[in-house]
Amino acid sequence: MSATPFSLMGPIDSLIRAGGLSGAEFAGTTQQMLEQFSVDQSLSDLCDFILSDDQFLESIATRSIRHPMGFDKIVLGQGADGTLVKLDVWWEQDADWGTIHNHRFDFSSLVLAGELQTRLYFPSAKGEEYRFHSISIPSADRDEEWHASRLALGWLESMPVNGRYTIDSGTFHTASSPLGTITATLVAQSAPRRSFSLASDGQPLEPLKRISADELSARLRRLKALGARELMSN
Repeated sequence: MSATPFSLMGPIDSLIRAGGLSGAEFAGTTQQMLEQFSVDQSLSDLCDFILSDDQFLESIATRSIRHPMGFDKIVLGQGADGTLVKLDVWWEQDADWGTIHNHRFDFSSLVLAGELQTRLYFPSAKGEEYRFHSISIPSADRDEEWHASRLALGWLESMPVNGRYTIDSGTFHTASSPLGTITATLVAQSAPRRSFSLASDGQPLEPLKRISADELSARLRRLKALGARELMSN
């Protein structure tokens, strides 16, 4: 077993530290870091980084889950204040848009593979009415109390490889990947801005499922092969 590679610990640790920044400073700093990551590294590099050390892989597996919103959440590192860096993966069958929701935190993402589809919703008196519940992740438990909000679709975007974006904690959104496509994003998450997230009650959430070290290894090997193919095609 080799030592954990140092080449990618630096960027990941820097992104974790940037999670402690506020508002616009978080967005600007993490966007610059993710842009530099896209120049210096690839999805294959990231997978090699994790697969090169069994203990490191096992530590990542202990905090990685099949997210109730319908994708894999692979947490690469996290800070004591709730900041973290993760790899989100939508597999070929993960084409549902899922539940409209927001987060306790801001986050910035870089598309490493595939195509990420994102919808943003904004308050509108003429919009559709949704019922929102406070939600706990990873348990996916919804509070019984709810409130109604009228929202209209304000932005729809399909982002290719190297696409980047930031969403603040208050913005309602959904995300998906085209059917038959594997999409992976590198995500920097800020410290919590508040104590809860909100999710609409329109669609059931997936049950929480932990990802074992063996399952994580198999997934990363698939992603590594995908990343290598995309590098060859560019």
